[in-house]
Order: sequence, then structure tokens, then C-alpha cells
Amino acid sequence: LVNEILTYAEQLYGLNESEKEIARYRIQGFLEIGGNMLISALILYQMHMIREGIIFFLIFIPVRMFAGGYHMKSYIGCLSFSVMTLIGVLNISKMIYFNPLALYAGTVFLVLVIWKLSPVIHPNRPVSQKKYQEISQKRNVALFAVLLIYMIHFALNQNVLCNIVFLSILLITFMVVIGKIKYRACQMKST
Repeated sequence: LVNEILTYAEQLYGLNESEKEIARYRIQGFLEIGGNMLISALILYQMHMIREGIIFFLIFIPVRMFAGGYHMKSYIGCLSFSVMTLIGVLNISKMIYFNPLALYAGTVFLVLVIWKLSPVIHPNRPVSQKKYQEISQKRNVALFAVLLIYMIHFALNQNVLCNIVFLSILLITFMVVIGKIKYRACQMKST
């Protein structure tokens, strides 16, 4: 599909080689993100959990973006894992009762683990020290927002949403720890 769209764009705009590479990257990114969003929206609609899904994504996307962690090798692997975890978090959040105060303590603990171990930078996408500092600051804001979101839902006695915040942070912690282990092994091999 990317090649077909690129061929059409090339005929329309007469792209040179460097413009084609940029266009290919943008088209692929748009299709991947658009596909994820469409599939996620369909899942949330089918499960009648749109509000809960929005909370999941408000937590997951910014923290994961700035904390980093493990990345699948293929888009299909990433998409499959994303779908499974979205459905899993939503189902677990409504099926199991967790003590909200214990969950808050767990959420604070996991936020501290993420703060200590991240950002995890993928070895194929190195960043400068300045950029690393910027990412760390944005991660800190995202983690503070997580605790704030949890406190709001706790105060409103919304147990399912508290569960979603906790499970989202648990998932991100898992991804950060696995990424830290995997990419440390990669960095050791390359030195």
C-alpha cells in the first residue's frame, strides 16, 4: 500500500529520491498510526469502554513515548501486542476489584521504577545528551500527570478507572524493564 501511494504521489508531484524516502516514511507512519487508532476505536466501541480506553491512552501514550522501552521488530508484532494488551487491560480492570489505596501505593511504586529506569533509548535511534534531558523532563511531567489522574479517579470513587491507571503503568513498567535488559545486551555486544 505504501508503494502504491508513493507511486501515485511520485506521478503527481515528480518526487526526487530524497523526497521519496521522506514521503515513504511519512506515509508508512500515517498508515501505521491510523491503523492502530482505527482498530483501537473499534475495540473500544465494541467493548462499550470508550471512556476507559481514553484514560488508558492518556496514560499509556505519553508515558511510553517518553519512557521508551522494548519495541517489537515488526509492525504486525507491535499491533498484535497492542491489541492484546488493550483488551487485557480493559477486561481485567472491570473484572477484578483492587483496593484503591493499595493500587495507589502500587502506582506510586511503579512510577518510581519507571522514573529510575527510563528513558530507555533504542540502540538504533541514539539521542544527544541534550535530547535525553528533554525526554527525561517530558517523562517526569507525564508521570506526574499519571499520579494526578489516579488521585482524581480515586477521589471520585471510580474503581475501574483506578484499575486502568494502575494496569497501564504496570504494562509500561514491564516494557521499560524488558527494554532495559534487551538494549543493555545490545549495547554490550556493540562495544
